[in-house]
Amino acid sequence: MIVAAVGSQMFVGTSAAEGRLVVTIYGYVYDDDGYLVDGLEVNVTDTSTGISKYTTTSSGFYQVSFSDTDPPGIEIYPGDTLTITGNYTGDFAGWSGSNTTTAPDPLPDYLQFDLHVVKPPNYPPNEPTNPNPVNGSVDVSIHTTLSCYVSDPEGDPMDVSFYWGDDTLIQSFSGVGNGTVTTSALSLDYSTTYYWYVMVEDNMFKDSNTSALWHFTTEANQPPNPPTDPVPSDGATGIPLSTTLSVDVSDPLGDTLNVSFYWANATLIETVTGVPSGGTAETSALSLALNTTYEWYAVAEDPDGLTATSATWNFTTTNFVQNWYYQDFEGPFPPPGWTLTSVGTGEWFQNAYGSHSYEPPGTGMYYVNAWDDPAADYTGASLWTPQFDCTGLSNVDVVFERNFQDFAGYGEGQVNVYSGGMDPSNFEEQILFVTTDDPSGGVHTELSFDPSGYADPSEVYIEFYYTDDGYGSAWGFSIDDLNVSAPAIIPPTHDVMPTALNSPGATEMEGDITVNVTVMNAGTFTETFDVNCTIYDVTGARATILAEGFEGGVVPPAGWTLVQYNPVQTWEIDDYDPYE
Repeated sequence: MIVAAVGSQMFVGTSAAEGRLVVTIYGYVYDDDGYLVDGLEVNVTDTSTGISKYTTTSSGFYQVSFSDTDPPGIEIYPGDTLTITGNYTGDFAGWSGSNTTTAPDPLPDYLQFDLHVVKPPNYPPNEPTNPNPVNGSVDVSIHTTLSCYVSDPEGDPMDVSFYWGDDTLIQSFSGVGNGTVTTSALSLDYSTTYYWYVMVEDNMFKDSNTSALWHFTTEANQPPNPPTDPVPSDGATGIPLSTTLSVDVSDPLGDTLNVSFYWANATLIETVTGVPSGGTAETSALSLALNTTYEWYAVAEDPDGLTATSATWNFTTTNFVQNWYYQDFEGPFPPPGWTLTSVGTGEWFQNAYGSHSYEPPGTGMYYVNAWDDPAADYTGASLWTPQFDCTGLSNVDVVFERNFQDFAGYGEGQVNVYSGGMDPSNFEEQILFVTTDDPSGGVHTELSFDPSGYADPSEVYIEFYYTDDGYGSAWGFSIDDLNVSAPAIIPPTHDVMPTALNSPGATEMEGDITVNVTVMNAGTFTETFDVNCTIYDVTGARATILAEGFEGGVVPPAGWTLVQYNPVQTWEIDDYDPYE
């Protein structure tokens, strides 16, 4: 056994003395610049016998073996003429070169046989042209791309690199043919002049060329457009107390914006960051007061601090919300007053949170669901609320947490409203129909209906219904934290009334008279208002200015004045006699 290390290669061969002749021929292929040539197919031929072996260089190295068994009868003898040449086609078209040697005597197990090839004459790529932006351009978008036209006289593939004027690489491309090369969109500064150039290299022969140094100036910044499309809309009424505020924003240059929401007194509500141009900014849910008018506006700001302010809008919140009914499904199931019905095999169940992968985003320990058994059909499961008296109402809100999962495409989740009973003939309207999957964590659901036109608004039922139409494997419909409510009637605006009239209590002389009135707040909303008082002659006769019967036994009576000019003469109380 012969083991030989040649360069970085290890060879194992068997000598002729061991009864078998194996000759391994190896070597390297170099071009006329001294570079190793990768991927060239080489052909080693024993011209004395006409026997050849082929292989392809890897990192410029090749290796073939000749023996009397592979293939049978192939042998190399001392003195044979050996020739090596390349298959000069494809990427190597136009190349040339071969080498000839004589097998030595004695014949070694390993024979190094290198090949030097000559490349055809090559011309470097042409200088890149047709820059875009055009050299000297102004008002160029800060998100522009860079491009130019590149070509090679022989059509060789090229490597193309874009550079800033300070030689910082922008982007590079490999194996490019003749044509226009374009970078990705850039992110530049406003009102700035940029210098750039392009270097193109023949990626086979490494000849290169460089463009001229071009330049352009970016556009000046512009402020965002004022926010528009407010939600709630300007002047809207009956807005929920937990509403959000939102506006649409845009920027003439496509900048990403920060949007700040303010009350009319400049109090900041919230700032929403990173809103794309053409997008919508929305606040978190607010906590507002009942029956209150709010004024607000929004300010959009671009990354350079330029701003635009919207108009000032207003909305009025809802009046009192009357919560009729709340059910969290934490007690017995079905809850008191609830009804379960089924037109098939469907059922509703009470489940503990954490027992299933798809649950509603509710509270507490339990929720209810109509969940499909994959092994059986599941149809027509109804869960009915207690009866609600909706007399005189034009809007009833139904709010709950839900999770609907369809899986196989057969399931349906519904919320229906009936009046006068729970028979099909009592159906009034459907306020929810869902057949597509909710997010895995479920969704908050807010529905409403107007019972004013129902056949019997004094007896209204809400049905939660699930079916898989009898196909099976449709999964299910879960609910929790149901709240049924309606706006209450606001007391009259003038919800105050007089409770006492404090008059002078006696006759008065002609002239100004002060009348005091006490009022009581009889409702929720306090108010200041004028009281109109009328003074008139009750009897229709001449008004009595003074009445005094002198029966008090005192002179002068209270309020009277006695003036004496003669100490002897005075006024006194006397009994009646015949002469008086």
